[in-house]
Amino acid sequence: MIKIEKENLIDKLVSSYLINKVPMEEVMIFGIQNEDNKNKDVINDVIGILYKQKDLYLMEGTTNSGKHYIQNPMNKDGAAQLDYGYQSKIWKVGKHNNKYEALVSRTDCNPVRIWRDKNKDYSQNDSERTIEGYFGTNLHHMGASDRDTIGLNSAGCQVVKDYNDFLVLMNLVKTSDMYLKIKATTYFSYYLFRKQEMEELYNEVYKL
Repeated sequence: MIKIEKENLIDKLVSSYLINKVPMEEVMIFGIQNEDNKNKDVINDVIGILYKQKDLYLMEGTTNSGKHYIQNPMNKDGAAQLDYGYQSKIWKVGKHNNKYEALVSRTDCNPVRIWRDKNKDYSQNDSERTIEGYFGTNLHHMGASDRDTIGLNSAGCQVVKDYNDFLVLMNLVKTSDMYLKIKATTYFSYYLFRKQEMEELYNEVYKL
């Protein structure tokens, strides 16, 4: 995990939210997706959290479905891929696969916007339109022994590579005022950026 101290990078992130008229909250969770080499099952994306508009943390992870689920989708229409852009109040604190606390999609949250890779080419085509619903697309961490490739860790989820990084993220979520006030009905939003939109932040994690 990297804590970003550069005010210009924090300001750029905040500006991206404001320009797109996204409401600023105490906890802002986002991803930065590298569209290269998706077919190689590589972990090359960023999961980030901006806390109280001043503390910015970045960590390695993936925002893609893994190769296994692209080639062997659980749904006949293809593996789920989270759509780019802002998605409001799509997660709450709950159990991922009934195993451990994570940020999970439930029917009392807003529906999630995805597209399905029906032709298994790792990119969205004109025929693969976005849809909304509840698909089990959570934010969780990878297994301890599964950190070289995406593997079975994602079928549309946003996944933090390192367990300790994930614990820091969840601690920020669960100690926030917005969560402590109304735990059962506190919802968290997500913004998925393309790498070219947040390249400076991306390069803080993957030094080029």
